[in-house]
Amino acid sequence: MSEYYKKLDAVAHKRYLEKLQLLDLGIKDDPYSLALDAIFIDDITKWPKVEYGHIFCYFIERPGVYTKKQLLNWKSLQAYNYFFSGH
Repeated sequence: MSEYYKKLDAVAHKRYLEKLQLLDLGIKDDPYSLALDAIFIDDITKWPKVEYGHIFCYFIERPGVYTKKQLLNWKSLQAYNYFFSGH
């Protein structure tokens, strides 16, 4: 269990565990508990292949704050309206 997880309140604990479960992970797989120097490989030739489809799935297909319908209807989003009105 990471220090990050220990600092969360009860509601955030539940949400954090739900996010881990979406990735088929448990609390023992908490990414904040990993030592970065122990797992990071500095040789780019040994990194896994990442293609456009992977990036699209990560940012668009995964559960997030906005639904697909909201993303396609981006002109109705509050941030766009603020930008368009000059705020």
